[in-house]
Amino acid sequence: MRCGDAVYMAVPGVPIQHLWILISEPDPDTSIGIMVSVTTLRHGHDQTVILQPGDHPYIIRPSFTLGGSGGGHDLT
Repeated sequence: MRCGDAVYMAVPGVPIQHLWILISEPDPDTSIGIMVSVTTLRHGHDQTVILQPGDHPYIIRPSFTLGGSGGGHDLT
């Protein structure tokens, strides 16, 4: 994967898959990259990064990146 690539994946305890975006190049030694999930924008959510319908085929309503969900992911 490369920075900017997106995948659908679920996380433990969440019954549906979400769109995840790789926001860093994977470390060449560990293959760890930083990812954030995309979720529907609701009142009170962080509005630092808002995505609109058309920004990605998956996005059909105003959405935001859930930075706290991110972290290092093994991309091998």
